[in-house]
Amino acid sequence: MQNAGWKQSGAGIETQLFKKVVWPDKKEAPGARTALKWAVAGFFCFGLILGCVAIAKAGRAMDVATMNPGRYLGEGKALAAMTLGAVDIVLWTIAAVVAVVL
Repeated sequence: MQNAGWKQSGAGIETQLFKKVVWPDKKEAPGARTALKWAVAGFFCFGLILGCVAIAKAGRAMDVATMNPGRYLGEGKALAAMTLGAVDIVLWTIAAVVAVVL
């Protein structure tokens, strides 16, 4: 199927300009949303632990999304989860140090 710069390629659509396959049924990368949930929950409780879990899950989701860029979305959510997980760890570490010192 040829249509204004697009070509049907198997189950995906390939653009003539960039030679990138775009899948019509893109899904969110597995674990991206879960990592974001863990990162947000880490602000309220167990930030040191949940921040590490969020970073690990976000890393896996980012790997899946970058290995299959035309098939999976969610790189932005995974990056946000990594950032928030790091912030969780830093803030809870500072809170623990202040609690011990005072």
